[in-house]
Amino acid sequence: AEPWLHQSASKDAEAKVIWAESVVAPLSEAAAKIGRVRSSFTVPGLDAQALGGSEGAARHAGLARGLAAELGVVAGETRVRVVRVAVVGAAAKVEFEVEPCASASAGTLDYVEAHLILLSNGGKASANFDQAFTSVLASLGVKPADASKGFTARFGTTQQLGPKLLAAKKEVGVEAEGSGGRRLRGVVAGDDIWFT
Repeated sequence: AEPWLHQSASKDAEAKVIWAESVVAPLSEAAAKIGRVRSSFTVPGLDAQALGGSEGAARHAGLARGLAAELGVVAGETRVRVVRVAVVGAAAKVEFEVEPCASASAGTLDYVEAHLILLSNGGKASANFDQAFTSVLASLGVKPADASKGFTARFGTTQQLGPKLLAAKKEVGVEAEGSGGRRLRGVVAGDDIWFT
């Protein structure tokens, strides 16, 4: 039905996972009512190994704070989590989820999804994100090879995961795959649904 999504998934087959969260975050009360947004971005020239290792947790937290600030959502309405970091060719791919906090309104995730789609289209918003992202990484000790250019993020598909899907995921359970992927079994006529 949507062939461009399958093409994206085939490119991810070449990805080598550097880090994946070891414990899947529990479903919060707010996410059970509103849902979550899941997206990713790829950064050519960024060494994914710099986002793993012993300093990885601090860098993931810094990335999450930078993403939250750049998404422009009112503080306290959402929480951003980095869920996986992978190498795709000569680039680093960062997958993340945005979850509403208890005080979030029903439109918060719509705003986040729209902003991520805007960032994926390039333009001024994307250029501003790239500049802020480069600054966040520099504060974490990760600098681009060419300091005059900075990093450029290419956003992937954004998915709003609704409350029903998250509830089904919670009931059935999430199975961690060796590749760092997540699989939800038995939701649609026994088929597997992959979150990539």
